[in-house]
Amino acid sequence: MKRKLSALGLLPLLLCSCIKATFGPEDYVEKLPLFAAKDEVNVLQITDLHWSLGVDVARQKSYLSNLFSAAEPDLVVTTGDNVMIANEGTAKSFIETMDELAETHDFFWMTTFGNHDRQGIYEPGFRKRALASSSRCLYRELDDDLTGRSNYAVTLTDASGTGVFNVVSIDSNSYFQSSMLEYSYDVVHEDQVAWYEDLALATGDLPNLVYLHIPLYEIEYAFRLAGKKGGTLEEGTGRPGVEAPGILGRSSGVMHEKDVVMNDKLGPSRCCVGFEPSRLFKALEAHHARGVFFGHDHVNDFAAEYKYEETSDFVTIGYGLKTGDGLYYEEGMIGGTLATLKRDGSVSYSRCFQGYEPDSATKEPMFQ
Repeated sequence: MKRKLSALGLLPLLLCSCIKATFGPEDYVEKLPLFAAKDEVNVLQITDLHWSLGVDVARQKSYLSNLFSAAEPDLVVTTGDNVMIANEGTAKSFIETMDELAETHDFFWMTTFGNHDRQGIYEPGFRKRALASSSRCLYRELDDDLTGRSNYAVTLTDASGTGVFNVVSIDSNSYFQSSMLEYSYDVVHEDQVAWYEDLALATGDLPNLVYLHIPLYEIEYAFRLAGKKGGTLEEGTGRPGVEAPGILGRSSGVMHEKDVVMNDKLGPSRCCVGFEPSRLFKALEAHHARGVFFGHDHVNDFAAEYKYEETSDFVTIGYGLKTGDGLYYEEGMIGGTLATLKRDGSVSYSRCFQGYEPDSATKEPMFQ
């Protein structure tokens, strides 16, 4: 005679079904042998395309193809807000377009999510399934307890499989609701910072580039330090607020966003940062990060070499150029941002400006 399971007897089964698997750092890593036959690898950041309902896919595909022809990437990283207020068809068209162009121009691609990628007419698991079906996307999402969804890395290896460089995606999450009437942008959480540190150690503390969507506080600090030192920044750099810590190296670019006060920790700023500072930048500085780049603010392209510790190497921190004319943009200030990774662990950076006319591509070194 079969016994009936009581509610108490079912509890262990229910608990087991809710417990997520535990993963080691290596489970978040994809290996790609881009250094097998070359000494330099081009990583192109594109960001904030904002494909929405009614997007002219053919026009945007042509634009991206022109950009990829000019930049010649081996790896493309999209740093969020790929879509906004999109349905499944729009989101799939973006992935299919990226895959087709990746085949044509011979590159692989990664993506990290922005705050608007979550604002679609689809359920949360759709993006994971759609990206998993991609032929050229290296996106990896595990069923874990780590904050966010797009936390993973690609280790670029040589012909023997030895790691040369890590390219890391971190989810900066979406919105933080401070009250029923107010919100601010979210941040990289402490468990994600610890995850990055574990990943760095587990992969041999390789030189690395980190990509996310929402800017870090350190970009505002670097901008204020640059303003104090003069340079080529536009007027208005001397904003009231927190005294900027840190040490500045070279800098370039502009901040054309309107003053936005998202919290009381910075005062007036042209950076739409998260609701509080995170420990991420200090972790990057300690683990051989060569650069950290984000999107989010469409008409900022400021970048700088920045660090906290006198004995550390500079970490390049900056905005990627907004890609395309989705939502809002500034004429002459769209395209992509190119990082050329070298076998010796060094990196050089360029801004790849690309308008909608095929012959409008120009490439400029980020630092002279």
